[in-house]
Amino acid sequence: MAAKKKPSFPRMQKVMTPEWEGPGYVFVRAPSVKALAKIFAITKKMGQEGEIDEVLGTATMCTYAICDETAALTYAPGDIEEIGEMDAAPLFRIADAIHDLAGLSEKAVKEMEKNSGNQRGSSRSS
Repeated sequence: MAAKKKPSFPRMQKVMTPEWEGPGYVFVRAPSVKALAKIFAITKKMGQEGEIDEVLGTATMCTYAICDETAALTYAPGDIEEIGEMDAAPLFRIADAIHDLAGLSEKAVKEMEKNSGNQRGSSRSS
């Protein structure tokens, strides 16, 4: 019996960031479930305090995903404001990569809906 190949985690993707200082790219890793829970908790709290906007919410997500080539995170949760002040265009490219890596891209969600037989907004009748 052949051994199953274990997937390599964390999954990573290189994202071009020519607008930022440095090498012109960053690595992004798929956030863990634990990290996603932290992201949701932080952004929920920001929203309740009336401090959140799209860039700051994206910066929060990027804090838990931007890493070096060894998958070690580059930023800490305390760096959200600093990341939020950076050029936003790379942040949104990084967010797209995070969604892809986590299986949450629009294409992936549509594929899951298609495979499950349910369409968004559809209802089942008894």
